[in-house]
Amino acid sequence: MEHKYCGTIFKSKYSLATHQQTEKYCLIQQKKLKEYNCICKFCNKSFKNEYDLSFHIITCNIKKNQDDQLTIIEKNLERISQLEKDKHYSYQKLKDYEEKIIYLEKDKHYSYQKLKDYEEKIAYLEKDNNRLLKELEPLYRKKVAQIFWKAYKKQQKII
Repeated sequence: MEHKYCGTIFKSKYSLATHQQTEKYCLIQQKKLKEYNCICKFCNKSFKNEYDLSFHIITCNIKKNQDDQLTIIEKNLERISQLEKDKHYSYQKLKDYEEKIIYLEKDKHYSYQKLKDYEEKIAYLEKDNNRLLKELEPLYRKKVAQIFWKAYKKQQKII
């Protein structure tokens, strides 16, 4: 026996009658039942009342899958947010290090310049010292000669 609305074949009249009285699709096709207003927003199944819908929503696999996906998405968004914070912190640290490098480069340049200035000052002082030594050498020899001469004269008087 075949149902004329859906084409399903049944072995007995009883099975066909039960199908015609209970199958939603066939009842709607026979205009014995209008579509229900309570529709699951996850899987689009329709229900007679809000109670049946609310019970269905608890067990709806599509909703569970969406909830699982939302949980995964929320966790990923939290991770992305943390990575953005870490990225901002890293960029700030990098900027700080770059500023420190620039400061150290300037300080290095300043230190090299000071070292060069000190080297030039030392060279000048060494030249000045050598010049003074050359000027003082004749005076020193003269003074030493005078001291020896006095000592020699004192020794001559004693003898």
